[in-house]
Amino acid sequence: MKFQGHDFTGGLQKRGLMEDPLVWCYIEQIMHSFPLAAILNDSYLCISGGIGTELMKYGIPGLRAVQRPATLMSHISITMECQWACLKLSGDSEVQTDGSPMFTEEMVTKFCAENKLRMIIRSRQLVAEGILNFPEQMITLWTPVSFLDSFRNASVSLRLNGENHKASIMKYQTHDREAGSLDDDKPPAGRNAMIL
Repeated sequence: MKFQGHDFTGGLQKRGLMEDPLVWCYIEQIMHSFPLAAILNDSYLCISGGIGTELMKYGIPGLRAVQRPATLMSHISITMECQWACLKLSGDSEVQTDGSPMFTEEMVTKFCAENKLRMIIRSRQLVAEGILNFPEQMITLWTPVSFLDSFRNASVSLRLNGENHKASIMKYQTHDREAGSLDDDKPPAGRNAMIL
């Protein structure tokens, strides 16, 4: 089992969006306006990236204390972890990092226990099937279908019922008329034919 890596700034460069230096300033402004995380029913931590050493150290109370935009070093670190952290699978020595904070399966188990959480729901890492429930107390969801028009990944959305702790999942996938290699025939940008 492996996550596929992706590089946010590489995707922007591929689309020609990094030529203007103001683009990155606008992206930072947008990122500062988003909430870092959400906690549902005191049981589920919903987050883009994941956890890291600072979030492990300060827990949910530390996350709630983060001021935006962050100025304290601990708040900057927690912000980075929440937005960009990647899961490093044990035994995976081929992890390519773009400088993002990393966390392990053991950290997920410990963080959930110490903060009385049932599960962490996150994104950040491309999952070919759109969803991965690994480790046991974490679900990784990937929402863009056929990411960058280069991957044949599925996309999912999750609907969680906090009362009975059950979830329903809707899976999306692009539909190709016939199988083909991306090397032979790269699809045009912005395809939207999907199978539900």
